[in-house]
Amino acid sequence: MNLLKFSVGNAKLSLNTLIFSLPAGHACPAALLCKSQADRVTGKVTDGSSCQFRCFGATSEARSSALRKSVWRNWELLQDAKTSDAMAQLIMESIGDWEGLVRIHSTGGDYFSKAYFEAWSKVAASRPGKVEYFNGKPYVVGSLFYGYSKMNEFLLQERPDNFRIVASRGGLYDHLIDRYGLQEARVVMSEEEAEELDLEIDHDDTHVWAQDKSFALLLHGTQPKGSKASEAIKTMKANGQFSGYSKKRSRKEVMA
Repeated sequence: MNLLKFSVGNAKLSLNTLIFSLPAGHACPAALLCKSQADRVTGKVTDGSSCQFRCFGATSEARSSALRKSVWRNWELLQDAKTSDAMAQLIMESIGDWEGLVRIHSTGGDYFSKAYFEAWSKVAASRPGKVEYFNGKPYVVGSLFYGYSKMNEFLLQERPDNFRIVASRGGLYDHLIDRYGLQEARVVMSEEEAEELDLEIDHDDTHVWAQDKSFALLLHGTQPKGSKASEAIKTMKANGQFSGYSKKRSRKEVMA
């Protein structure tokens, strides 16, 4: 049977995190300021007309034909499934008996349809979980599904408590963040910008799955030459600030 491709952990996320992705840009219907996509065959990156900072997922796909193959396969299998029930069944069979964190759309992708969003909601409902604390640090009992989205209309729907999604500012539906006071993540180009916005900076996704207040994400990854984002990366490096994640921990494919 054809199953979806997942991986476990990476340089940013713990080994207790199952990771799932779709093609960056191609499967992101509400992307705007980060709109970038890699060609499925060549890996060449194309930035959208309103792009202010290049999507890290597009850059990752450009560097890895194996990643491109994996995310496109995932997208095609989900599209072939069509209904929310069929997609939910596919996801559950692909996850197997996994318990812990499930990071949805880690390198790329978003909820490309209402049926797809509802599929993940059904999966979360079937695999209950919650956040608990030990010595002040959060951990998950059971399963918890989380990530970011620019499809903010979907975030207004009821969903299980263990299906946690933060609105990602910089898309076509930012007005819904302001109208409904959604928890949001903002990409900032310096630590100083985060301070000016009075936002904590997240480095490990705990602000997504273990907290309920808005936060910042520091710009990282390869940016278009000569762009404001590229200059910001250079400045952070010159100041000895964070400018990316280590590659010391390799990604491990766990699903056939």
